[in-house]
Amino acid sequence: MTFAGRVFKKLFGDFRLRYIPPLAVYFAFGAGAFSSVAYTFWEKKESGLSQPDLINIGFWAGLPWMVKMVSGHMVDSVRIFGSRRKIYILLGAGFVALGQGIMIDLVRGSASFVLQYGSIGKWYLLSAVITAFGFMLQDVVADAMTKDVVHEIDPATNRKRNEKDINAELGYVQWLGRTVMMFSIATLVAVGGWLTPTLGFRTVFTVQLIICSIPVVIALFFPVKTPPRSEINWWVLGVGILFGAFVIGFGSVKIPYSQEIVFVVSLAVISFLISRLGITRQVVCAAIVIFLFRAVPGAGPGVSWWMIDAFKFD
Repeated sequence: MTFAGRVFKKLFGDFRLRYIPPLAVYFAFGAGAFSSVAYTFWEKKESGLSQPDLINIGFWAGLPWMVKMVSGHMVDSVRIFGSRRKIYILLGAGFVALGQGIMIDLVRGSASFVLQYGSIGKWYLLSAVITAFGFMLQDVVADAMTKDVVHEIDPATNRKRNEKDINAELGYVQWLGRTVMMFSIATLVAVGGWLTPTLGFRTVFTVQLIICSIPVVIALFFPVKTPPRSEINWWVLGVGILFGAFVIGFGSVKIPYSQEIVFVVSLAVISFLISRLGITRQVVCAAIVIFLFRAVPGAGPGVSWWMIDAFKFD
């Protein structure tokens, strides 16, 4: 083994080529951060949207992640054109491309095509929700594929592997995925921020679309062994679809306390879905911890805007 190979093995362990599909999707997910600096400055300088407007958009853009449980069930049980992995990667990439396409046109300002049919706020909200849904779908598929690439049967002996070894490899693949995603976020945020003043908002959004597409294409060309299809839980699927329709309906009309209503309904829906899947002490504890973590309110765009104004950050 070469010196470079020994260093790579020391850092990353026994890497296998079959790990590439989920890692490529994780990289594409992290690549969404490439335009985060461009978004911040476009929102402040050109969008004309207020901080409350952006916080409101952020609330609705976070809702696709609340149906991650339903999406995960679909990926495991519902075939589309005979596929339960790659087709969902393509669908996720399609939603991301559509959301980014709206932004690429929106930043043209008065020359924008979409602004003939609605305000900046409405189109930005639509773009944010669509993009978030696409990234959520890709994240679900990547999570599912991390288990697919871990073989339960040893190809050398054709016998079932030890459960401890399976779990260790599964944890290793998950660690690789999070490492790739964090590396993608850290490096591309820096590069995107550095290029924004030179290239402009529209070019940066276009480059992000390209960067997010390349890993997805790579993932599609690698074979993935899909496990047997799970039985469809119509309670989970049906309630999830109804909840999605309910959220879309509330998001498209102005109703007093709409966010509070959606919050209460979503809490009830998630509690119901968990009860249908089976409640254990571990599930309840995990749900409480995750809820508390997600419920901590963000500071909104005010902090970034204050740093730009007070410290003259570029």
